[in-house]
Amino acid sequence: MPKQFYKMILLFQLLFTVSCLLAQPGTAQIHVSGDKDFSLVYDIHVNTNNKNPGIEETYNGSTKTILHQKGITRIRMVSLMRIQNIYIYDAEPELKKVIITKESGKNLYKYVLTASDWKLYNARYDNIGYAYFKDTINILGFTCKKAILNINNGKQQITAYYTESIKSFPKSIEPMFAGLPGLVLRYELKTKNGSIRYTANKISFEQLDNAIFTEPVKGFMLKQYKPHAR
Repeated sequence: MPKQFYKMILLFQLLFTVSCLLAQPGTAQIHVSGDKDFSLVYDIHVNTNNKNPGIEETYNGSTKTILHQKGITRIRMVSLMRIQNIYIYDAEPELKKVIITKESGKNLYKYVLTASDWKLYNARYDNIGYAYFKDTINILGFTCKKAILNINNGKQQITAYYTESIKSFPKSIEPMFAGLPGLVLRYELKTKNGSIRYTANKISFEQLDNAIFTEPVKGFMLKQYKPHAR
């Protein structure tokens, strides 16, 4: 066989090896910020001991999706009761504004928040205590470490598993995880009647359509934001 043919085979093998190495998670830290497009989808599982299903149970089987593109992040929550979208503009170096839309049946509402409003919206996470553990689990091929977050002097707890292979979002996007050194791929909130667990089922760095980040206008009633109105 000609030498050129062997060279092509060697080149193919080299490229294949390099691509396999790049596909291995955890070898180098990936930064979720700046110009990179990014998407993360969580499945939501609700576990309660309620004899009669209530509002909590309507969130079972819901999804939370975080979509990031240069200059804007969108957080989308889809449940049986409603759809909520949060559009965060220019989270770094300094947050500019936040738009929240809520859809519940025929009721369509829109809120415009300033940076100060957004800080009040997340005030409960201002003084979180973090406890770190050696426990690890594997999620989507990433080794995740355990941490327990104590909110409001321990009145509420969140158990989180984060990977240090992916640097997390700017602090203003997910304030409750601002003190963790990596991206959270699973977290569980204890409630009065049970727990709510968020587990990542998909991570992607593929380019996103710009239209995804266009906030809806038609049909939405503009409402004034009131602190702690969630």
